[in-house]
Formats: sequence, structure tokens, C-alpha cells
Amino acid sequence: MEWKYEGVYSTTLFTHKAQETIEWHDPKKPMFLYLAYKNVHSPLQAPQHYMDMFEHIEDNERRSLAAMAYILDEGVKNVTDTLKKTGMWDNTVFIFSSDNGGKSGSSGGNNWPLKGEKKDLWEGGIRAPGFVNSPLLSKHVKGTVNKELMHISDWFPTIVDGIAGGSTAQMKKPLDGVNQWKMISEGNISSRSEILLNIDELEDFPQMATSEYDYWQANLNRKETLNPLIRAGIRSGDWKLLTGANIRSAIWLPPPESGMGKQALKDTSPECFQRQSVVRLYNIKSDPTETCNLARNSKYLPIVKELSKKLRKYANQAVPAYYPPNDPMANPALRGGAWTPWLDNDLETLLKIYPFRH
Repeated sequence: MEWKYEGVYSTTLFTHKAQETIEWHDPKKPMFLYLAYKNVHSPLQAPQHYMDMFEHIEDNERRSLAAMAYILDEGVKNVTDTLKKTGMWDNTVFIFSSDNGGKSGSSGGNNWPLKGEKKDLWEGGIRAPGFVNSPLLSKHVKGTVNKELMHISDWFPTIVDGIAGGSTAQMKKPLDGVNQWKMISEGNISSRSEILLNIDELEDFPQMATSEYDYWQANLNRKETLNPLIRAGIRSGDWKLLTGANIRSAIWLPPPESGMGKQALKDTSPECFQRQSVVRLYNIKSDPTETCNLARNSKYLPIVKELSKKLRKYANQAVPAYYPPNDPMANPALRGGAWTPWLDNDLETLLKIYPFRH
């Protein structure tokens, strides 16, 4: 730990270190800089003079989040200015990406009008903003919005194969991601049509009404499809299938400043299933807010079966999930309040302590 930086706001510190790295770098040589800001993650903290800039926002969490977002924007601008000052910007691809949707409540996030939040498989939990800025982009894609399908695992092969001119083909194991550089830089269609969202066999099974149990027993071949009680999700083309316990945040949360409160949006069309269900099918292109569950509509049952088979195939290929037991020696209080590595053992010893299940 660099205790000399205690009390320095991390986003400011990270920005300064990034600027130093850029200024010291030989512009004739390639550079990859990964800048993992903590903003706008909880805990919600910002210097007071930034908080004062948003005193018109009544909700304290939202005010803190706005201040943190401003500091983040400020950091991105300062890094960009340094790249331009050193003459590196003209040959730079600048990527801004996040990992998941916002967390509401005490974390201040909001995904309205999308459903759900961080840790959910609803669109509000899995969609995240991002942009790419570079003089190397084709003119016709600059300033446009790309709605093609992309997963965060795509960034690695996109950067290595698409931008840096390297090759991931020689890697010992296949990648989950695909090269999306042509999609980003030239506006081509996505190199993927499918995303596995999750398969969590350790999540507690939800209760299911007898009538629903009988329906899915009769309509899903359990030898070919995934158990519908398992919490899982998949996106294939315009279609999205969710199964299991995905209903804990099955609500729409408008921003606190709207005064609207929690919403239970419903599409009352006859083809939409109105009750809660452990199997949910949505057409995300026409229904991005996930208001119309089509899973119980016989017209779409073939799609449910197809996507459930895909989930079963992914599950059969997956390494079993493993959560090691809590280790009290990891407590930051034992190391001055900082999260740091706490085991000095070699890898062989560690695998005996925390065996990896194959």
C-alpha cells in the first residue's frame, strides 16, 4: 500500500498517474493504458466543492453520484488533453466502457426506463453506456449511436486483433469474446448474435405454482433443456429468455427527482402473460423495457425451447461454480483498513487451501 496517498481522492490520483505515464512515454512506441476509475461506484464520496455544484439536487445519493460523475468526466478530459498535448491523440483509440447497470437506492444509480438494476439479468442490470473516440474511425460512424450486440468480453480480441494488429488465434484456450473492430470503426453488423447472460445453479430455486410446473413439464424436454428453476439468461438475436429467480427487482424505478415512485409497467396485450413466472421471454428490439412476457404464448414456445436448449448446452460445457469459504484473515482491519493480498503461500499450497473444482 502507498500510504502516502491516504486522503487523496482516488479519481484525481489515478488521473495524475495516467497523465504522468503518457508524458513519460515515447510516442514512437505503442502504448496500452488501462485506467480503472472507481467512480461512480459506491461508497458515494466526493469533495465538498464538487457537491456544492449540485446543491439543486435534493436527493443526497443522487447529488453525490452527480458530483462523482462530474469528477470522472473531468478526469477523462484531462487525460484526453494530455494525449493531445503530447501528440499521441492522432494515433489513439480511446475507449470508455462500464461493466453493468446502476444500483439504485443508497448507491444513487438509475436505469429508467429500463427494468431492474445491478446484479439483475433485466436490461437495467446488464446494459451499460460506452463510447469509442478516435481520429482512426471512419467519418460516417463518428457521432453515431451503435445499437449492435456486444459483450464486455469482446474488448480483448477487439483491442488485440482489431486495433493493435496482434493475434489471439494462438492462445491455448478459445475466447468467449469476438473481434468487433469492424463494427465499431466502419459500422458493420456485429460479429456476434448471442450472449450468455448467466447460469447460476447455486441460486435458491424459486417457488412455482402447480399449474405452471405442469405446463413446463409438459412443454419442455428436461433431457434437452435447462431446468427452468435455475437462474439463467440468454440473449439471441432480438430474443431474450430468463429463467429461475430473476424477479427480485422486477420493477421500474424512475429517478427520485421525478416524484413518480416505483412503477409496475404492464403490457395488457392478450399475447402477454400477466402473472409472475419462472420463465420469461421478451423481444428486446420491440420491448426493451421488458413489459410483455411471451413465454406462455404457444406461438413463441418454439423460441423458448430453442433458447432453453442453448442454455443447457452452455451449462454442460461450464466449469462448476465454486465459492471458497470466508477467510477471517482477509479482514482489512488486520492490515490498517486496506484491502490487500493476505496469503503469502505458493500456488500449490493455495490450491490445497482453496481447491479448484474441475
